[in-house]
Amino acid sequence: PGGGCVPGVAYVPAVPVYYPFLTVRDVVEYRCARETTGRPAARAVQSALSRLDLDSRSSCHVAALSHEEISRLAIAEVLSFDPEVLLIDTPPSEGNAPLSDCALDALKEHAASGGAVAIAARHAHSIVRAASRVIVLDEGKILRTYCADQNEEQRVDPIFPLRTSGARF
Repeated sequence: PGGGCVPGVAYVPAVPVYYPFLTVRDVVEYRCARETTGRPAARAVQSALSRLDLDSRSSCHVAALSHEEISRLAIAEVLSFDPEVLLIDTPPSEGNAPLSDCALDALKEHAASGGAVAIAARHAHSIVRAASRVIVLDEGKILRTYCADQNEEQRVDPIFPLRTSGARF
């Protein structure tokens, strides 16, 4: 509210940045209070922390978190106020999957409850198990779409033939 943001839309950047002296709970409580213009609901904060498997780390300072935990914190932060639309940009990592299994599960749960989730991934194969639809782009052009209800065994060509698939918001 008042920050020039579109109400009901949340964005998770590829590389979230936090003040290192804040605790995990501080981050989620602050965002929840800011977005709901009031005191954060303890239940919403705790639910967000639990969904992203951060309850045991809630009193840890952000400086002590791994990159993967910071990624989960960013998602917990926005899920704390239940946005209608969630836009997630993932880091261009070559090695590991950009989102953990519990993060993908939390995003699937959010979508199943009626929220819209869009994930920009450079390596779409890493998020396909959580997606109902994948759109492969190359320089802004749609190359291929994949719907979860399609039977992969019936497909002759691979879903993601390109080395880089996905798009940046």
